[in-house]
Amino acid sequence: MPIANCFIKDKHVSQQELQELTERWAEQVNVDIKDICLTFIPNCMQGGQQYDVLVNLYLPSLWDQDNIKQIQKSLLNILKGFFGTEASEIFIMTSIIRSGHVVEDGEIVEW
Repeated sequence: MPIANCFIKDKHVSQQELQELTERWAEQVNVDIKDICLTFIPNCMQGGQQYDVLVNLYLPSLWDQDNIKQIQKSLLNILKGFFGTEASEIFIMTSIIRSGHVVEDGEIVEW
């Protein structure tokens, strides 16, 4: 399950817009909508280097390096298009989650 927590500097996003973006991202990376999560945290304050969108992307260790890059680029392009910003204003940091390091529905998930 790809999970992206996006800290948004200056834009309000409606629930409908967020759902449409999530559906588009799921389609582009060939993941069922029930297996993807896109969260926007609006109006965040940043010190130091600032970005319009700062993303913590979590991916299970199921995918190889090429798939990971494709997922990252897909998310980048969706965010660029939606926010109308340059790639230089979007920072995506990806963490790979190993099997057994997720708890869902009260159960440890292994793949």
